[in-house]
Amino acid sequence: MRERRDDITEALDRYLDNQMSDDERRAFEESLTGDSAARREVASQRAVDESLKRLFPAPDVERVLERALRSAPSRRRAPVVFRFTAMAAAAALVTAIGVYWFNRAPTQNPVIQNTFRPESFETAYNREVEAGFKPEIVCKDDLEFAGAAWGASREGLLVASATDVKVVGWVHSTAISPKTLMLLTRVDGDTPVAVFFDTGQSAEQYASRLKLPCRGKLHAHRRDIGQAAVIEISPLAEPRVVNLLQPAQYTEEELRAAFAGW
Repeated sequence: MRERRDDITEALDRYLDNQMSDDERRAFEESLTGDSAARREVASQRAVDESLKRLFPAPDVERVLERALRSAPSRRRAPVVFRFTAMAAAAALVTAIGVYWFNRAPTQNPVIQNTFRPESFETAYNREVEAGFKPEIVCKDDLEFAGAAWGASREGLLVASATDVKVVGWVHSTAISPKTLMLLTRVDGDTPVAVFFDTGQSAEQYASRLKLPCRGKLHAHRRDIGQAAVIEISPLAEPRVVNLLQPAQYTEEELRAAFAGW
């Protein structure tokens, strides 16, 4: 699963960086039609790139080089080799600054923190239902599951066994923050119930931007457990999954290692 995700990430990077041939690009775009997770990643990364481009326009390399050369001592003409080295160094600096800004993690980047807009819970829920409620990741044991919950919410959590609740798997989401995870479950046979995991800190940071569904269509039920903020979304009037969450008996080192395997 991890190797497959790495392949998808590499293909996504090449697609967004315009490094694909025409045939590769057509094949990749065709593959997006059946992969809602990949489509979300493309849209999310494009939004991030556009935000950064607007707020941090690429510097004018010629002006940077001109300033660098003007600031050098003018007592004698610099040798051609030295001038070329100075220009190359300045160009490398410009490139390094751009790479740094474009590769910072969204949750650590103050630009993204200020410009990020969560998608509505209703939109996220309906998209997964229409896509067949298919997970991106299915955990093979309790440790993997608790590690995933910890990675999103900083609390290792498990869903207590219940005959009327089936855990389907995880998908990535942006309903609370750029690092939200959505747990797909089915209740009473076939009723889709989505549970969003993130930290209480993220929920408070983006509180004014969170869009809860309208009552009567979908219902929202929130539960805070330690550092975790967990929000259940479904057409059911009563919560069915968040009340089953319980702390897992693993160390933080074990949880961290399990999440690192994603």
